[in-house]
Amino acid sequence: MTNSINKVRAASLILDAICKELGTDASIFRDRFDQYSNPVVVVIDAYEHLGFREKKILGMRLGFTFRFRNTDDYSEIKKKPYKDCALAIGLISDRSASVIFKRGMYNITTAIMSVVTEQESGINN
Repeated sequence: MTNSINKVRAASLILDAICKELGTDASIFRDRFDQYSNPVVVVIDAYEHLGFREKKILGMRLGFTFRFRNTDDYSEIKKKPYKDCALAIGLISDRSASVIFKRGMYNITTAIMSVVTEQESGINN
């Protein structure tokens, strides 16, 4: 039960971060995202398909951790600055961690939007 709550929390943190990254375009994303019947599954699935570095940095920056050995284990952690994220995965600069974070956010957003597009094209066929 606790892990399910942590997954919902992680999905919520990811969605909040996406909306902050999108800025004025967030309303377009929200309108399209509202079409999902089970949004937590979609967000967690998109997150779990990221690479190791992107998962690690996104989790550290947003305040959750994903245990890689047990794929269903999410837990809450303290949010970390880019410097700590960089050190955790062996990067030299905070800037590299920032770029990986932004790329991860872009990849999750793209994955979520592509699922909506696939669902829409399936309905229209």
